[in-house]
Amino acid sequence: MLKDRYSEAESSLKLSLTLGESDKLDRPMTHRIMGDLYMRKDELHDAEKSLRQALDIYSELDRPTGQAQTHMFLGELLMRRDSLDPAEAALTQALTLHTKTDNRFGQAKTHKFMGELHIRRDRLDEALGQANCKKALGEAKMKMDQLDEAQEDLVEALNLYTLVENTLGQALTHQMIGDLMTRKDRLEDAERSIRHAAQMFKGTWEKTRERLTPRRLSRTF
Repeated sequence: MLKDRYSEAESSLKLSLTLGESDKLDRPMTHRIMGDLYMRKDELHDAEKSLRQALDIYSELDRPTGQAQTHMFLGELLMRRDSLDPAEAALTQALTLHTKTDNRFGQAKTHKFMGELHIRRDRLDEALGQANCKKALGEAKMKMDQLDEAQEDLVEALNLYTLVENTLGQALTHQMIGDLMTRKDRLEDAERSIRHAAQMFKGTWEKTRERLTPRRLSRTF
């Protein structure tokens, strides 16, 4: 059933490209959607071809928003093909363009892919550094009462801490999100975040105590 729907979608998109030959604004988006469709079908060669066609047209039209989205999708695709150097180059370009166009959602999503890439390359320090930076940005924006932007940064930090399995970072970020939700008068969300933080602080303390107990016993004897 799903395979049939993919085939129908592919046929419709190809027909759209044929009928809209002169419409340059629609063509790159159609190529990008086709690239996403091929990725879902795990036809990565065709996906890359479609995304690069979209990127060429967006570059020709000087459309940085479309370029940013396409670079991001291309980076994700190249990661799936284990082409990590080109993937990093594509994601870096996506992040630059998302920042230029002030697309915070695009920045957040690209940072997530970057975090995954750093982990794939055993760059845990870099992934952790990104998380720490985002948490600090979120804290600064809370102090400036930029609560929506602070929330975006803190959620992004939380995603990165989760990827690198840094429990303390997750706990601290959940605590900050709880404070932020309280200030936004979203008390149920605040309570949920604070409970998550408390559970993680407890788990962190128990792990620390397990590590310290043998040392204390060795000193005793």
